[in-house]
Amino acid sequence: MNDPALKSVKAVKYGKVYGVFGPYIGYDPKTWIIDIYHIGKTLYPENFRDVDVIKVGEDVFRFVYGDNGPSIFHQVLANRGIYLSPELTP
Repeated sequence: MNDPALKSVKAVKYGKVYGVFGPYIGYDPKTWIIDIYHIGKTLYPENFRDVDVIKVGEDVFRFVYGDNGPSIFHQVLANRGIYLSPELTP
C-alpha cells in the first residue's frame, strides 16, 4: 500500500483495503470459511457484530487439525502477514 501509484486509489487513501487468505496460501476450503466470515464482518459489521473471526478461525482449524488447530491457525496468521484488517493482524 506504500506504492506511490496507489496513493490516488480511494480505497487506499481511506484505509479501506482488506486482505483475505484466498490465493496467498491456496484455495483451501477451511480458509474459505474464515474469509467468508471476515468479508461479512467487514462489509456488514452490524450483521456480524457478535462474530469473532479469530475464534471462527481457531474453531475451523481445531475441527480439521484437532487440539493443535488453534495454535496452527495463529502460526498461519503470524507467517503470512497479508491482512490489513487490525482484527486479523497478529
